[in-house]
Amino acid sequence: MLNLRFFLEVCKFDFEDGIKGWQKTGTAFNNQPTYGDNPTARGFSSPANQQGDWWIGGFEDRPSEETPPGLSQGDAPQGTLTSPPFTIIGKNISFLIGGACNESFSRAELIVKSLVSSLVENCKTITLIKLKVAQNSFQRFSRHGSL
Repeated sequence: MLNLRFFLEVCKFDFEDGIKGWQKTGTAFNNQPTYGDNPTARGFSSPANQQGDWWIGGFEDRPSEETPPGLSQGDAPQGTLTSPPFTIIGKNISFLIGGACNESFSRAELIVKSLVSSLVENCKTITLIKLKVAQNSFQRFSRHGSL
């Protein structure tokens, strides 16, 4: 039987404890996660609307509470951030995603048995995306975001 405490720790991807356990490529996620509502601090018209204090914001450059708010690294850094494998228990999974308008530049991918489903958000707004999971699909998944 799965240890419920282990399951909750592994499957809670809210970034309050950083991105340990995630695989990074490139430089886009070197200064992540982002602390607080950094877009508002730099005068962006829409707030981050993140859950908790920490979130992944590839454009942002506020990797600590001590870093002055409002800094950004821009769109130049590129890379991928891949979660550890996890199991979906139930019929749904949801992602809170926001950012760029072009899936060539910003997206999340759900990988099931080497099949990739690309998740693209509603251009520059925060969108909760829910996916139906087949009843017999209780295998391991990876969440893969790229910039």
